[in-house]
Amino acid sequence: MDGLRDGAEGGSDNGGGAVGDLIAAAVRPVVLDTAAQARAVAAFRAVREGGAAGTRTRRRDDWRARGVRRAGRALRTTSAVLLVVGVAGVAGVVALVAEEGRRRAGAG
Repeated sequence: MDGLRDGAEGGSDNGGGAVGDLIAAAVRPVVLDTAAQARAVAAFRAVREGGAAGTRTRRRDDWRARGVRRAGRALRTTSAVLLVVGVAGVAGVVALVAEEGRRRAGAG
């Protein structure tokens, strides 16, 4: 039982040391470099004030929700979907009627 306990606590008897080391690294508090953080914020603010904020972001890189959605596009999409569903429904009905006609012609 002591061997299992040693392995579970990160001992190197049964190869559990690597897992124990990973768990210890995950729960260990991270030491932040406040000076580096301050330099990064200062660099960001300098670039932003330098006029880079006026550059346009590509649509595929902008994950924010669109402010106002155009109703015309939604109406056009809805009408196209309804048209496709209607055509598929009519084609299905025609196929069923044709099959029923074949059955009656073959049975009579």
